[in-house]
Amino acid sequence: HISELLAVVRLPFIHPSYLLNVVDNEELIKSSEACRDLVNEAKRYHMLPHARQEMQTPRTRPRLSA
Repeated sequence: HISELLAVVRLPFIHPSYLLNVVDNEELIKSSEACRDLVNEAKRYHMLPHARQEMQTPRTRPRLSA
C-alpha cells in the first residue's frame, strides 16, 4: 500500500536534500520497487532541469491554486 500512497505525493517538489537523505534511506521505500521508481523519477527531475518538459506527469505538475 505504501507505493499507492507514494504515487499521489509530488515527490519532485520535495527539497533534494530531504529526498536523498530521508526519503531515499527509508526502509519501506527501499523494499518496494514501485517506491524506488517513484523516488528515482523525482531524483531525475532534480538532476535534469533542462528535460523537465519531457517529464510531465501528475507528480511533476504544480497543484492549481483556488
